[in-house]
Amino acid sequence: MLRFNHLRWTLLSVAFAVVGCGGGGDNESASATAPTPVAPSESPAAYAPSKDADSSQQAVIPSNDPVVQNVDAPAAVAPVTPSAPVVTAPAAKPVTTKPVTAPTVTQPVANPLLVSGSPAKAATVGVAYSFKPMVTSASGATLKFEIANKPAWATFSASTGQLTGTPKAADVGVAANVVIQVSDGKNFATVPTFSITVQAVSNGSATLSWTAPTQNADGSALTTLGGYKVYWGTSADDLSSSATISNVGLVRHVVENLAPGKYFFAMTAVTRAGTESARSAVATKTII
Repeated sequence: MLRFNHLRWTLLSVAFAVVGCGGGGDNESASATAPTPVAPSESPAAYAPSKDADSSQQAVIPSNDPVVQNVDAPAAVAPVTPSAPVVTAPAAKPVTTKPVTAPTVTQPVANPLLVSGSPAKAATVGVAYSFKPMVTSASGATLKFEIANKPAWATFSASTGQLTGTPKAADVGVAANVVIQVSDGKNFATVPTFSITVQAVSNGSATLSWTAPTQNADGSALTTLGGYKVYWGTSADDLSSSATISNVGLVRHVVENLAPGKYFFAMTAVTRAGTESARSAVATKTII
């Protein structure tokens, strides 16, 4: 049986067998158990086994083995949950606001030149026709009038814009697209285009009656009455037509062949010597 000298192990268990040689004898076995563990503070040591008489039998024990300590693994530590990231927004740039400008209101410019008027669209043979436009001028400049498509029977004033005339039987028909324009040298205004229809004569008449005068203008008795004179026309200031009545006893007269329109009438008394009194008051009649 082999002998162990001071064999010590730290935290180890060792089991081994030694086989003897020679001599035909039975094999002998040897066993060893681990010694009592030493305190951790003791230094590990390795000892070589001693030889007995039979040097051929030996146990080889490794030497200088490090001390193996059973060190517990550190407890698993859960990683710290990271806090939410802090997002830093870039600083806002200052906004420069332009001041609001009040809208500009443009007032419409008044027309410096205006023309108005409604010309008659019909004329009658033998009856005077007249139209003069009304003009408003802000400039005060001299006005000039022009006409296009003037009727052949009419005359036109370039300084006043008046269109006048008395159509004849040959003028019966339509004078179309008459245009009157006025200018102050810079601005223009136009009377809306119009037409004039000349109508044929429609016979009409006016019957006049009066009372024969008995006194002169000084209040004396009228003893020399010789007759009467009748006047008429299309204007109270223009009684251009007349008729003489020589019969002093006749106090009624008919004026015939009057074209449609308004007529004005007056009369006078005439002495046998030819002296004529002042005109009477004006009477009117419209021929349709």
